[in-house]
Amino acid sequence: MSPRHFRYFLALISALTRIRPLSLAYNLAAYTASHVSLREEEMLLVRDRLTACAPNISCNGNPALWATAYRENMGVAALNTYLFREMTPDWLGRRIHVLGEAHLQSALSQNKGLLILTAHQHHLVFLGVAMGLLGLKTNPILLDPSLTVPDFLEPYMGRMLGDSERLFNGGRYLIVDLQNQFIRQIYRVFEAKEIIISANDFPNDLAPKRRIVFPFLNQNISIPYGSIKIAVEHEVQIVSAFLHWRGGDQFVLSFTPIDATSVFDISAAYTRQLEQAVKTDPGGWEGWKWGALFRTEAGSA
Repeated sequence: MSPRHFRYFLALISALTRIRPLSLAYNLAAYTASHVSLREEEMLLVRDRLTACAPNISCNGNPALWATAYRENMGVAALNTYLFREMTPDWLGRRIHVLGEAHLQSALSQNKGLLILTAHQHHLVFLGVAMGLLGLKTNPILLDPSLTVPDFLEPYMGRMLGDSERLFNGGRYLIVDLQNQFIRQIYRVFEAKEIIISANDFPNDLAPKRRIVFPFLNQNISIPYGSIKIAVEHEVQIVSAFLHWRGGDQFVLSFTPIDATSVFDISAAYTRQLEQAVKTDPGGWEGWKWGALFRTEAGSA
């Protein structure tokens, strides 16, 4: 899709925010994204990897349906970026259904800070917003947009980040510059006993150091453990969180405890929970588009 056509797509998605009920707006955003030629080069890779892993995903559907769901989630995620300004805590329970909140509250009760391990799902930014709606000061780790976002999308990205960050209750994005200078930010946040959200499924070509390889969907995945290592050093509590779109204006945010104590065991537990999240919602995971899956021997920290 050309920059001009992408702008038309975003203008259409933005116009859908005026439609009520919102459930209809979400379904129309999903339908729109599934019927336009959006990121076709990426979709070729997504379809190939979904097909390769299909025998190891035990849920209803097939690779073609999951690829369609992948597109639909693109549209829903784009629509959310235009709705952040009007989101309020009453979205919780009405549109965002929280599972395992007791695990979150138990971790917070330790007053040692909290690392939330998640994934590059289409709704990663929305997950940070949902944490803010829960009343929590939230600091998501974010790869520097200047390294990945094309120039024509800079206004869209800037608005999305600004609108979402206003809901973080004083928290902010921790920008990853790939020069390790951002690590100081992580130390400061944990020393302040605050919350960090870290998606630890990004590909090794973005950060080749400090990684462990684990079995994943009968293949292998390379997991970075830098944020985990810092959390262990600070005795920070750790839980995983994944957010799934369930059709219409309904989303499910689930928290799961990670009770391990070593970097390796925490990374292994996270990988198992990531695998289950992907099996449950194959179309919701953006990892299919990356070189994160590869065949090699599993390693240790």
